[in-house]
Amino acid sequence: GSIDYIPIAPSSVVMFITLSVLLLISINLRESQITSTLVTLCVVIDILYCSTIFSQYFFNLNWDIEYIFVKNPQRFGNVFIGRMSPISALLFILVGIGILGTRRTNSGIVKYSGGTASLLVLLSSSVLLIGYIYKAPLLYGSNIIPVSLPSAICFLLYSITLLRIYELQFWTYNLIEENKVTNLLLKSFLPIVVFIVIIQGYLDTVISFNDINPPLTGALILFVVVILTVFIIFRISGIIGTQLLKAEQTLKESEKKYRVLVDNLGEGIGIVNTDEIFLFANPNAESIFGVSRGELIGRDLKEFFNKEQYLEITNQTKIRKEGLSSSYESELTHRNGIKQTILITAVPQYADNKEFIGTLGIFRDITERKLAEEALKEDERKLSKLNKDKDRFISILGHDLRSPFTALIGLSDILKENIQDFDVEEIKNIAGDINKTAQNTFNLLEDLLKWARSQQGKLPFNPQNLSLADICKDTAEVLKPGASAKNITINYLVPDGTIVFADIDMLKTVLRNLVSNAIKFTNNGGAINISAKQSESVITISVSDNGIGIIPENLEKLFDVGQILTTKGTADEKGTGLGLLLCKEFVEKHGGRIWVESEIGKGSDFKFTLPFFNKSLA
Repeated sequence: GSIDYIPIAPSSVVMFITLSVLLLISINLRESQITSTLVTLCVVIDILYCSTIFSQYFFNLNWDIEYIFVKNPQRFGNVFIGRMSPISALLFILVGIGILGTRRTNSGIVKYSGGTASLLVLLSSSVLLIGYIYKAPLLYGSNIIPVSLPSAICFLLYSITLLRIYELQFWTYNLIEENKVTNLLLKSFLPIVVFIVIIQGYLDTVISFNDINPPLTGALILFVVVILTVFIIFRISGIIGTQLLKAEQTLKESEKKYRVLVDNLGEGIGIVNTDEIFLFANPNAESIFGVSRGELIGRDLKEFFNKEQYLEITNQTKIRKEGLSSSYESELTHRNGIKQTILITAVPQYADNKEFIGTLGIFRDITERKLAEEALKEDERKLSKLNKDKDRFISILGHDLRSPFTALIGLSDILKENIQDFDVEEIKNIAGDINKTAQNTFNLLEDLLKWARSQQGKLPFNPQNLSLADICKDTAEVLKPGASAKNITINYLVPDGTIVFADIDMLKTVLRNLVSNAIKFTNNGGAINISAKQSESVITISVSDNGIGIIPENLEKLFDVGQILTTKGTADEKGTGLGLLLCKEFVEKHGGRIWVESEIGKGSDFKFTLPFFNKSLA
């Protein structure tokens, strides 16, 4: 019979049916572990069977394993045509490998191997069909055992089916994976080419007047094939072109949106490689790092951080190499020396092969926030201290107010109960004690009122250019009676023409309190000196005495609102304990400071600073 109509070998029929069933089971029931195992086992048995048939032809073995399916094979010339061709056996082996590769849990290498085997089956079956169509027996194995036409068609269908399953994941897939055009052309035109070849052969076979007018037949066949080819190509090209145009427009719109989003994002975004070199940076990142547009790419992070901060960054990179993201604060230094605190959120970046290739960093400038947090903490600390000091102050003040009122009540009770028995002199003495106690209490309340008003900011503050010598002279005159009672000399050693910039009432209060304290703690016959020394920006005013001095442990308590210190003078004088607190408040109101230097038995020297002559107010 004609070679075009060689019947398919029975063993090939069994193999096609078996592999078809196994492929359907593998695709539809792939979630079952037992099913997957059974399918794999059956495919392996089929591969071994076909390997045996292939081997016995090429190694002249006499196993005759194919007699299971056929007893008396037919001959075509000198070859058997009822038995499986070794070419078919090889193709069955490749199909089996292709089926094994379709499992979802397979590794990438196994999938690529299965896809490559499927591609080889496609190419081989195409050659077989071309051999039949163009009557080239050598192409379909007529010198061994020929592959029947149905077998060749079945192999072609198998290969196309497997390739569609694999989505072209064969050995060339890495080359075309990112190229959508090539991918689509391969998936669309490869089956078309095979289809056109088959159509041409079919028309050449079935048209009845081929023997009458061969040139006309060839022309008609060529015309039909060309028309079909042009139609299909135009149709598919239109579809592909539309898809490509839409894809290009979508890509441009997406890129535009991405660029607008990244460029206008409130945070800085940058990508660095494994060597901490910038590969990408948006404008906000360039602003944070203090460089011009486009200058950050190619720069090393090391240029912007000190050694300690850069070491922290490299340690964070080690964490990201383990697949972990992180957020941390760091401080960078600009070229002009300005330091900036930034919050860095770092996300690891990987290549397709899961290799660590760098870091995506999001940078936020938190300098103002950190300064605000530190200022808030400092305010909280000051407020807490102030509340504690005020609580202690009120407690001490309550005790100091209670004592004089207790004395007043006691003296007045004595006077009330014994006024008939006392003579005028005794009554005069008790009235004098009552007056002195009331005067001290009044002074305490007066100082307390001034201090409270200064704390609330309600005390008037009107600084002006003042003659320090005149203020010192007035203070000495006011306090002269108290000093004369103890035979104490007050010397003001301030040169005429010394001008200070101060509030006159506050300055007088400070000098009056300091000189009064000096009188209080100076022995009879002592001396008090008021002097001034001018430096570059301030005048240092000193009130010194040669009195009893202050013990070291009390020096720190003198200006502490939480520890009101009251000590009797050399003549048992009493104070309110608030005088030095007022001095501190008033001096600091002027931007100055106050301190004391003292030595037991040699006296004390209270000093404070004030701004000197203000030319703008002259």
